[in-house]
Amino acid sequence: MALLSRIARLFRADMHAVLDSLEEPLSLLRDAIREMEEILADEEQQLRQRVIEQTQLTATEADWHTQAQVREEELTLCLTLSQDDLARVVVRRKLEAEQQHATLAQRLHNLQRALRETQASVTEHRRQLHDLQAQAALLPGPPAGACAITTRGDTSPISDAAVEVALLREKQQRSAS
Repeated sequence: MALLSRIARLFRADMHAVLDSLEEPLSLLRDAIREMEEILADEEQQLRQRVIEQTQLTATEADWHTQAQVREEELTLCLTLSQDDLARVVVRRKLEAEQQHATLAQRLHNLQRALRETQASVTEHRRQLHDLQAQAALLPGPPAGACAITTRGDTSPISDAAVEVALLREKQQRSAS
């Protein structure tokens, strides 16, 4: 009798180890998917902010070009009328604006580079997320986000064939719509 109980205990321990090895990769994979989704959401938010900033900087640059044209006209007017004192003021404003434009152009260049890098990162993380989700679909166990539903009364288990037929009906209804 002692031998049988030992064998039963050994068998139960082995079964628990098998179940743990099945459950653990699935939970680790779910955690990885959740983390990847969070990273992707953060990067997409950064991407949206950088696109907005790029739009603003591009508008500022267009405004700078308009103002530069006005300064050129003012400078031409001052030089034509021999107003050197006013011309100096306009030249100073022109030089200051050119410095600001150089800074603006550098910021825009850096932003465009960061935007390309963020887009590449988002694309790569989307691919990785898709791969993780595909791996999760292959593992046995409940799908990610599934929850246990308890019911009262006698219910018979639903067969795989019944699920497949119901799925085909759902697809047919949606394609007809």
